Amino acid sequence: GPWLAASRRQLRRTFSVLLGNGDRWQIYLENITKATQQYKPYKQILHSLSIVLNPSSVLNDDLRPFREGVSEELMADTLRRGVGTHYQIINGKLYREHNCMFPARCSGVEHFILQVIDRRDVEMVVNVWDYPQVPGWVQLILPVLSFSKTANYHDIMYPAWTFWEGGPAETFVFILPDHFLCYSQTLCLRSAAQWPWKRKESKGFFRGSRTKGPLVLLSREATCRLNALRTVLCFSTAISTTVQYLLIFFTKDTLGRPPAQEIPLVEHCQYK
Repeated sequence: GPWLAASRRQLRRTFSVLLGNGDRWQIYLENITKATQQYKPYKQILHSLSIVLNPSSVLNDDLRPFREGVSEELMADTLRRGVGTHYQIINGKLYREHNCMFPARCSGVEHFILQVIDRRDVEMVVNVWDYPQVPGWVQLILPVLSFSKTANYHDIMYPAWTFWEGGPAETFVFILPDHFLCYSQTLCLRSAAQWPWKRKESKGFFRGSRTKGPLVLLSREATCRLNALRTVLCFSTAISTTVQYLLIFFTKDTLGRPPAQEIPLVEHCQYK
């Protein structure tokens, strides 16, 4: 109609002004063209995934900045910045600062620290947030332990406590009673024994209800590298079936696809 025609005329006038002043805008056009030609979707995520699939490489890379040790001054500076929870092991006893943003997660961390504690005195800062705390552009690399990071961060990655103690994993035992046995540590250990590291698939695996959107989208393009889908948090088998059918029409939270079926934890062991 008239409104659309007027909009097109205005658009043409705008571009004629922008592009009609000699070479003033040429550098921007060249940069846009170059960026479009070189663009590779989710390149950084693929790079990070390849690193995660090699845990020894992650450990060596993360500890390399601290090969000369961690000074008292550096530890004090890390504590002042408040980037994690302060832990100390003194004379074989574990101490933690009173303030912990996620007490359930700190409980999970302590579950494993207490298994390896000895008489050596150790001091550390453990980040229990979802996001890493030491960006790559920061000149002063802080000794912060994090369970989630990418190659763009200097955090020292540590294995998550998931499904052993603390939250949020433990809450699923009560929310999903039909799947209770799937979270049995005995069954998990038995499944792990059936899938030694050399037999595991070199493929990223994820099931979840809300997070990891970019990872799920990447999985649709790189099926040989990733198996990532969003599920729906259900409270019983009956409700689960109903919700699954309803959300076929309301799939915003599952990124435009029907929600995936939940997979018991014991069936996760086949993936690295």
